[in-house]
Amino acid sequence: MIHYETFASKPAASSDYEFFVAGFETLGSKAHGPTLIKTFDQLHPKGPFALYMETLRHSSRTKVLSDLVAAGVLSNASIASLPPALENIVLELERSRTVHVQTVLTEAYLASPAHDVPAYLQVLCAAEAVAGSPSAAAHLLGENSPSGKKVLTRHHIARSRSVYRERSRQWLAEHYLPGLDIGYARTALEKLWFRALQKVRLDAKQNIELRRLRGKALAVALDRDGQFWRLILEAANELDEADGFEMQTVFLLVTVDMAVPRSVFAAVA
Repeated sequence: MIHYETFASKPAASSDYEFFVAGFETLGSKAHGPTLIKTFDQLHPKGPFALYMETLRHSSRTKVLSDLVAAGVLSNASIASLPPALENIVLELERSRTVHVQTVLTEAYLASPAHDVPAYLQVLCAAEAVAGSPSAAAHLLGENSPSGKKVLTRHHIARSRSVYRERSRQWLAEHYLPGLDIGYARTALEKLWFRALQKVRLDAKQNIELRRLRGKALAVALDRDGQFWRLILEAANELDEADGFEMQTVFLLVTVDMAVPRSVFAAVA
């Protein structure tokens, strides 16, 4: 097992596997964090999180109004057109709910990385989920590997699964978010990240400055000015729309970011 893990953790230079591992390492740094947190301070945010914020605020308003009706403060008939004074109260209650989420996200961003599971394990398991089998995943990750170099096999992929599960169990034991399946959110997000990386890599072949780059060198070039996560998120959103699940990646991303260490969550809850 140690032999397999040691080899798998060191991608061959200029290989597609090296590109995916470098990409996951960059995404794991949570470079999107400040942008996501900043959107909570904007009444009409722009950018990749704008729709998420609109949805969150609508959800908060619906819950606030439902609570006020249940408490007898409002009637169902009055919700459509509230007097200015009541509207201001509802807006303030909405804001208090989103501020709480912002606080949790801020603490999560400052407290720990999004993933403590090594990037190469995330890549191996995500590749299997995308490709459909260990053999297909090994073939997918082995593309563009230098000739004469040993490549991944289905055994590397299969054995990585048990290591990934164990590392994930450790992470889940230390992180917490009530009412949500963080384990599912993580694995689903990793699969979406992998597909987005595939798309960005293919798109790069159409760019005269990038088309000759391979492996980690391509990931570094794409992260010029810290734009890598934005490129990947935009690609993921395009894939989500094509699949009929708009904003799926953003919701999963936010969910995983909110899975903070238990001690931190207790402090802000």
